[in-house]
Amino acid sequence: MELFDNNMSFLEFKKRFSTEDVCYNYLESIYWKKRIVSPYHKRAQVSHVQGNVYKCKNTGKLFTVRTNKLFDDKLVLNLWFKV
Repeated sequence: MELFDNNMSFLEFKKRFSTEDVCYNYLESIYWKKRIVSPYHKRAQVSHVQGNVYKCKNTGKLFTVRTNKLFDDKLVLNLWFKV
């Protein structure tokens, strides 16, 4: 799924990325095409905790696709996507 399509209206964009889960799933599909990668240890095994939260088995730290990325702050993703 492309984030931005020149032919997409703002209303279509808003509808496509209307929830936080949809935005997380989109980012996961971009950053983790084949496997989930821990931002703390690239070769570590990862376990799914719940929702979009994962755990690095080497460090024990929790993370999401937003961890250590541009989107790593309190602003909700669908607002980020609108910017």
